[in-house]
Amino acid sequence: MRLFNRHIRIGAAALALASAAAACSGGGAQEPGTVQIAPGDAEVLGGKAAVDAMTGLYQAAQRAGQSEVVVYGPGEEDRRPAYDKFEERFPGIEVRGEFFVGPEMTSKINQEFATGKHIADIAQSGDTAIAPYLEQNRLEKFVPATAEGLDPSFRDPDSVVHSSSASTFGILYNTEQVEAAQAPKGWNDLLDPRWRGRMVMEDPTKFGGSFGTLNHLMFDGGYDERFVQRLSAQNVHLVATAAASGTAVATGEFPVAATYPYSFYIRDKAKGAPVEFVFPVDGGNHLSPHYLALLSGAPHPNAAKLLTWLFTPEGQRALADAGYYPTMPKGPAPGEYPPVDELELLEPFPIAKVNDISAENLAAVKEAFK
Repeated sequence: MRLFNRHIRIGAAALALASAAAACSGGGAQEPGTVQIAPGDAEVLGGKAAVDAMTGLYQAAQRAGQSEVVVYGPGEEDRRPAYDKFEERFPGIEVRGEFFVGPEMTSKINQEFATGKHIADIAQSGDTAIAPYLEQNRLEKFVPATAEGLDPSFRDPDSVVHSSSASTFGILYNTEQVEAAQAPKGWNDLLDPRWRGRMVMEDPTKFGGSFGTLNHLMFDGGYDERFVQRLSAQNVHLVATAAASGTAVATGEFPVAATYPYSFYIRDKAKGAPVEFVFPVDGGNHLSPHYLALLSGAPHPNAAKLLTWLFTPEGQRALADAGYYPTMPKGPAPGEYPPVDELELLEPFPIAKVNDISAENLAAVKEAFK
């Protein structure tokens, strides 16, 4: 284990990106297709080089009539608040996030490549979903100026795909049934006999967040098949989805969900659910990077490249507020957690080998939970 110190239609108005040193424009309403950068805004947009790059992309998108970006992935509903911020910054470009998971997303993208009728611009998902697109040469290389300083663990070796945020997984518990002092604090705490028969989790014998967590713990080397076997021996109740496990905890059916996404917790909490989230610090922090992958044949390539605004301090803050862990060093973090470069992260997967590693670990998990 190691500490990583570093993963609508556009209006006809002309683009006006003022420099950080320029004075703010008057109090008139902002025209569609016009972005005003007030003094000091260059810093929240990543500096002059990033602003210049985004200016060029915005102008190119305008000239080409590219008024939307279509993104496929499993976290698109949760990222909506961040996309709203993007649309405020770049009027006239709408982000259309469409929820697709794993095989469903692959099937949709395969169909678009087979027919030549491309709808998606970007696939934004985890390493096991994105790795095949790299192998099949279905992605366009684009190195964002906004991602300067991104740790190499949050991109592939050839810098084709980059992760602006990661899903954060931890332990969910019902505050009406479990006191904070008694809640599990780390992954090994899930093996405590008092939780036997009292935990729920998404079925880890298929690809998903729960398997992803166990997969990463096993790959890191701090946990092994014996850990998975002991967890299974706790008689954990398995459900089809992570959302279902959260519902089971919120309603009091079970006091603890063994693995749960932080972004789901944010949503549950906003609805008034009596739940709290534990981000395990004992034994390493598990983050699941979501990579931005620009698809070959993207119908809105310049607008799509502009979405790398997500790497800017402003974009990173928006992602943190949506419940995702930003990947830029010294950036914001969700809740009261530290920046990503201060976390003791589990060993990152080599993206070229992740599917082989995952297949081996999935077999072990299936054997343990059979």
